[in-house]
Amino acid sequence: MSCAQAWLADAAAGGPPEILALLRSHPRFQDVVLDIAEPEAKQVFDRRGGNTRNTDVQVVARDALGMVAISVEAKAGEPFGETVAEALVDGVEVRRDRPRSAKLDRVDELARSILPAARRGTPSLGGLRYQLLTAAAGALAWALRQGSRCAVL
Repeated sequence: MSCAQAWLADAAAGGPPEILALLRSHPRFQDVVLDIAEPEAKQVFDRRGGNTRNTDVQVVARDALGMVAISVEAKAGEPFGETVAEALVDGVEVRRDRPRSAKLDRVDELARSILPAARRGTPSLGGLRYQLLTAAAGALAWALRQGSRCAVL
C-alpha cells in the first residue's frame, strides 16, 4: 500500500523521482515517461490456474523506441519469498495432499522458459527466490500482452 501511495503522491511529477532517476540512469531509458500506474495488478503468466500473480505496481511507460512495460516489486526489509529449493519441497508436500497441485510443474516450467542453462560459476536454481522467478514471468507475459518490446522488473 505504501508503494501505491508513493506513486500517487508523485503523479504530478510523472512518478516517484527515485524510480525515474533509476530508469534514466540507463542509456536505453534516458527519455522515459511514465504514463499509467496500476497498483496490485494481476499478472497471469501460465494456464495452470491457482493464485494469480500480483505485482505491487504495474506501469505503462514510453520512450523513443515505444512502449515500456514496467512491473514493480516493492520490498522493505523482507525477502522475495521462499527460495526455489524451498518451493520445490513445499510443492512435494502439497502434492501429497492435493495430487492436482501445479506448483512442481510451475517451478520446472518457469526455470526452463526463463533461465539460461546452468553453467559453472552461476548461482544454482535452488538459491533463487521463487517470488522473483514468478515476478519475471509475470512481467514478461504482461509486456507481451501489451505489445511492448521491452519489459522492466
